[in-house]
Amino acid sequence: MFRDHFPFFDQVNNTVFLDNAASTQKTRGVLDAQILSDSVEHSNVHRGNYALSRQNTDAFEMTRALTAQFINAQKDEIIFTSGTTFGINLVAYSFVLPSINSDQNIVISIAEHHANLVIWQRITALSGCELRYIELDDNGDYDLLQAQELIDENTFLLSVAHVSNVLGQLQPIKALTTLAKQCGAFVLIDGAQAVAHVDVDVEYLNVDFYAFSAHKMFGPTGLGILYGKSELLNKMPPLIYGGEMVEKVTRNHTTLTKPPHRFEAGTAAISAVIAFAHAIEFMNFHTLENLQAANSKLTAYAFKQLDQIKNIKYISPKSSAGIITFNIKGLHHADIAMLLDEQNIALRAGTFCAQVLFEYLKESGALRIAISPYNNQNDIDLFITALNKAIQILED
Repeated sequence: MFRDHFPFFDQVNNTVFLDNAASTQKTRGVLDAQILSDSVEHSNVHRGNYALSRQNTDAFEMTRALTAQFINAQKDEIIFTSGTTFGINLVAYSFVLPSINSDQNIVISIAEHHANLVIWQRITALSGCELRYIELDDNGDYDLLQAQELIDENTFLLSVAHVSNVLGQLQPIKALTTLAKQCGAFVLIDGAQAVAHVDVDVEYLNVDFYAFSAHKMFGPTGLGILYGKSELLNKMPPLIYGGEMVEKVTRNHTTLTKPPHRFEAGTAAISAVIAFAHAIEFMNFHTLENLQAANSKLTAYAFKQLDQIKNIKYISPKSSAGIITFNIKGLHHADIAMLLDEQNIALRAGTFCAQVLFEYLKESGALRIAISPYNNQNDIDLFITALNKAIQILED
């Protein structure tokens, strides 16, 4: 069974884990590979001429090749970072800030995670450019009619999430990218919530940058991936300077190496990168189509059970894949979450690093379950039973 590949569920505990939008559990293959790399096969990469270093360098670069193939990119267009947040910041400081001027604008959506919002507030403060927000239509999608008005000849960058961590539905990225390109704008996509659920093809989407994290797709924490078009990466200066990203250093001058290593100064998260290959191979074996089918089936079941709860108010649309965000009218989300925790239900409560969206929705916060293919109907049934008990306690 799919669930059997995750040691988390082997443990003697009865935790129902429904916080997968924050971070997924790791496969046994990922965990074993990381332990092996850190224990008996550890060495640095790209620097040693001895056999073990060459072996680890090959494994490290194999992960880069697998990652490129996974999103239909070229190997030298894949940069390893510490996470989605770092990848977005790298684009902001190395690409956007040196080139944007005060007459231009950056367009994002009202539904962005803070990782793809706060940085653009900072860039606008430093550059004097304008920050514009695409709002939502009645279906919870980015409003394309408004986007047509906001994205204009002065737009330098469009930066939006492929899937919102609150709304959970696939957004019309191809249509938005087409709008942006018609105006000569660049495009950055936050793919953190998308890569485990949809087939990402950066060439088809025609995006300039795409950022995501390994730990949201059954891989290790502390590892992110930034895709960038090679012609843009070759023009960008590094954000971090140091070892590994140079060709020649003299007292007065440094020659930088080519991307992607130009952006990977210092010692990388070597074991995490090597282990991530196992996560990609795992997903390739099970196929995104099958994983998404299982996820959608269980999500529909969860919605059906939640529909029976009195006074439920959905924040996420019913088309969402895996993420269900909701409130119970008259009760506070934090109180419900506390009572669910006491019943070993692990979910998220609050504003999920999306305070601007919750202000827009006129909600103080919400509860969120995020389903993964390793969840099952029993998980949902236990969650529903616990939720009903929490509601009863709070209403009595």
